[in-house]
Amino acid sequence: MTVCFSKIWPSGRLAIFASLTLLGCKDGCDPDPVRGEPRGTISPLASVSRPSEDDVASVWTKLVSAWSVEPQKSAKEPARYRVSPCPLRYEVMSEQTMDVAPGRPPTGTSAHLRLTAKQDPKRSQRFVIELEKSHLSRLVEGRREAMKRQLTTRFAPVWLTTSGRTWTEEDGPTSLWSAFGIFPGLNRFFPALPEGEILQSEESWKIVTRAQRTALRVEVRRGDNTRTLAPRRYIAPQTDLARVKLAGALRLRSSKDAPWHHATILKADWSVEVHTEPPRPRDQLERWHGHYVLLDSGRMLHAVIVGKKLHRWSLRPGEENEKRGDARFEMRLVEACDGPVLPAIR
Repeated sequence: MTVCFSKIWPSGRLAIFASLTLLGCKDGCDPDPVRGEPRGTISPLASVSRPSEDDVASVWTKLVSAWSVEPQKSAKEPARYRVSPCPLRYEVMSEQTMDVAPGRPPTGTSAHLRLTAKQDPKRSQRFVIELEKSHLSRLVEGRREAMKRQLTTRFAPVWLTTSGRTWTEEDGPTSLWSAFGIFPGLNRFFPALPEGEILQSEESWKIVTRAQRTALRVEVRRGDNTRTLAPRRYIAPQTDLARVKLAGALRLRSSKDAPWHHATILKADWSVEVHTEPPRPRDQLERWHGHYVLLDSGRMLHAVIVGKKLHRWSLRPGEENEKRGDARFEMRLVEACDGPVLPAIR
């Protein structure tokens, strides 16, 4: 399934470090960039390979290879988010690479985040996510090297409430939720949920990503109060429109002695095609696939998103440049006071 989302990039820096900024969509995109083209034409997106659904799903199946996992013909009940009274701990790994030259390994960046998620003791309907620890690395010649400059900022906690089908941020935007820079934000790991429990049902999903500096007012007030307040003018957020599919239902347990739990599998696919006209023409082309496992307790157990990117540009007439890139964002529930959890990211 190819689902397009339109994107409007905010101006200004999106990354904490310039070297961490990769490709993105700056304008709208065709609702079906490949099959929606007029007969006899080929979309530039044909040059970008689709992320393999099987490869993305295999990340999950390998993690639970020792578990008992049984597919179900239908979901036990509609998938819904809930504020967990049980404190949770998540780990996130973000990896983004770009080709450097033919025959050479790609280079890029990675970020490993450790987060806590818990019910607000003062407001039972509020879910609070906080950054506990982070580690940034460069990916060079196939090696992972720690960056000299690590994150020392205390980020504002994310305050969330839920309707059951979506999470809504309160008193935002915060860096962690939608303006982090190193990767688009934690909101990518929590798709909108279909209304019913019928498999293959779909739901539209609006993803908002903001320029990093647009979160500074909240960050100064609720996070690190030493940072410079900015910006002075409005910066429009990037808006992504996608669709989410209820792709499957599971019954699972981590061991023979553990109780059974029900979960739903959600999948999302989207593609982006952006062209900038001369005098400096640019093509930014992307294909994405996401795979999500949501427990019946309302906790996201696992999420992995994979992207394929192609960037073409010209600085002068007759010149053509091209680079290809890959991105992978993964989140795992690694600690909880009850229910299944996954191994920590190594």
